[in-house]
Amino acid sequence: MNGQTRISWPARAVSALLALLTALALVVCCAAMLAHSLLTSTSLHESVALDARVTDAQMERITARAEELAAKYGFAPQSVLSVVTQDSVTAYSREVIAWWMGLLGDEPVLEAPAYPTADIEAAVRADELFQASIPAVQQRTVARDSVAYEMGRAVSRAVLPLRTELIALVMPRLQERISLPVWMNRLAKLPLVCAGAALGLMLMILLLLRARPDKAALYAGTALAGAALTVLGLTALLPLLNLGGMAAELSDMLALQCGVLYKGLALRALLAALPLLVCGYALIFLHQRRRKARP
Repeated sequence: MNGQTRISWPARAVSALLALLTALALVVCCAAMLAHSLLTSTSLHESVALDARVTDAQMERITARAEELAAKYGFAPQSVLSVVTQDSVTAYSREVIAWWMGLLGDEPVLEAPAYPTADIEAAVRADELFQASIPAVQQRTVARDSVAYEMGRAVSRAVLPLRTELIALVMPRLQERISLPVWMNRLAKLPLVCAGAALGLMLMILLLLRARPDKAALYAGTALAGAALTVLGLTALLPLLNLGGMAAELSDMLALQCGVLYKGLALRALLAALPLLVCGYALIFLHQRRRKARP
């Protein structure tokens, strides 16, 4: 056998099919990795929660609500804002992330965590303007029910702009139908299964074309590069679904968070596809170089 051994058309057809299946397996592998990150990666969602655009928008809304309540009940807005700080909102955001990610676990807590309001109530009651504006017998009730409670709701809506009541309604029914922990475990294993399948398919190409390893490199490289380009293309086309517009109909804050989340997922898709792209074109380059060097 030499480098000029001709490949029969059945071998070419089977190799092309195996390359296509390899690319498909790698695309599913990348998609499963991104889906698993979306559902389980605390770092991904914390990067969204701590993004300057998100935190600035949250504090802007919280400040506006504090000023609105201050004008209505006669206290200094800073009394509330000295308690509802960026650090406290960030800590609450982490608590909310841990809560909703726990919904996919074995023992989910259906009720969303509430922003603590005891310090807000105490700060309002200690405000001199508030003491002068509200009769003493009403100060506790107003500070607790009309100010602290409303500020807690404002923070919760800024951090989690979805109706958690719907989650509490849907999750029990969903859990009755499927076992979420089992499916999460399967999702975690899916990238490894797909990667193993892709490796096995490429080995089959190599065995099928063992007389022409340069051709085997071409088919394998095409599969790798094709999978990478497919992942990058689908990621780039995702905004065309206008998910941000759909989210904006529910909440502007939700749309902003989705936009930041998309950029985080797009970066992860790029990092997943880039090695495939480099390896794929390297194998294609080796084939082309071998072809040019052939007498």
